[in-house]
Amino acid sequence: MRCASATKRLLIYIPLIPAALLLFKFAIVEDLTYLQPRPTQRSYVPSFSHNTSSNQMDFYEALDKFANSTVILTSTNAAFLPFAQNWVEYARRIPNLPPIIIVAEDEIAYDVMGKYPELTTVMSKRYRSPTERLKYLSKEYIKLINKRPTYIKRMLEKNINVLFSDVDTIWLDDPFPYLGGNYDVILQEDQPKPELVYCAGFIYFRATEATKKFVEAWLKHLAKYRNQKPDQKILNLELEKAQNLKTKVLNVELFPNGKNFFDRSWRSRHRVRPVIIHNNWVETLREKYERFDSLNLWLIPRPTLTPLSLSVLLNKHLV
Repeated sequence: MRCASATKRLLIYIPLIPAALLLFKFAIVEDLTYLQPRPTQRSYVPSFSHNTSSNQMDFYEALDKFANSTVILTSTNAAFLPFAQNWVEYARRIPNLPPIIIVAEDEIAYDVMGKYPELTTVMSKRYRSPTERLKYLSKEYIKLINKRPTYIKRMLEKNINVLFSDVDTIWLDDPFPYLGGNYDVILQEDQPKPELVYCAGFIYFRATEATKKFVEAWLKHLAKYRNQKPDQKILNLELEKAQNLKTKVLNVELFPNGKNFFDRSWRSRHRVRPVIIHNNWVETLREKYERFDSLNLWLIPRPTLTPLSLSVLLNKHLV
C-alpha cells in the first residue's frame, strides 16, 4: 500500500518536470560576453563646441559631395534621438566605414545630430517635431517612413551605393564584408513564415541600372496608395515581380531581426556574434529601450539628453 501511494505521488509530480527544467534553464545567468561592443576611447558626448557648418548641409549638396561613392544612410526625428545617438556610438567604434549621412526629420534632430563631427547631417522637409502620439501604421507614421525610398532614389541617381539602416539597430561589426558580390540589392530577412518578408530598415542598394529601375518602380507603387501602405509592404510586392534584379539575403544569425534575437531561446540555439542586431518587431520606444538595456546593448547613459526625447521614450508610443 505504501509503495502504491508513493507511486501515485510520483506520478503527480512527473508532468511538472519539464516546466521545472525550463525555469531552471532561464534562472541561469546568460553569458552576454559575445555581445560586447568594440572598444573605443571616445566619449559618446557630442562636441557642442564643434562648428557644425562643415558637416550640416542641404540634402542636394550632400548628393553632389558623395556622388560616385558609397555611403551609409539613416534618418531620425526628435523621438528617436536617443536611439540615433546609441547607434552612432556603435558605428564610431568600427574603423574605415564609408561616410555616414543622417537625415534629420525635424529641427531638434538637425541641431542635436549636427554636433557629431563624424556625421553629415542634412535636413529633410521641415516638419514639426513629433511630440504628439504617432500610432504605429497610422497615416502620419507611414508618411514619415515612406520618405526613405525617395532619399535612396536621389542617391542612386548620383551613382551612390547606399546602405540604409534604421537607428534601432546596433552594429557590433562592419557589415560591408558581407555586402560584396555581383548583386543589386542585399536584404535582411524580417519574417520567414508564413510568407517570406524582407526588411526595409536594413538594406543595401548598389547603384546599378537594375537597382535604379527597381527603386523607381517601388516609388511609383507607393505613390498609388498615397501613404496608405508602408514602404516595406510595397518593397516586398515589388521584389516578387522584379525581373533581372540580382538579390542576396543576409545570414539570419549574423543579421538577426528583433523577433528572433530578443527571444532568449533563439539566442541559446544560435550562439554566434551578430554583425547587426535589428530591434524591430515591437512598436513602442519603451520596449525597444528595455530590450537593448536588458542585454547591455545600450551604450549611452539612460536617455536624458533632451526633455523631449526622454518624455517620448518613457511615455509615448511614437515613431
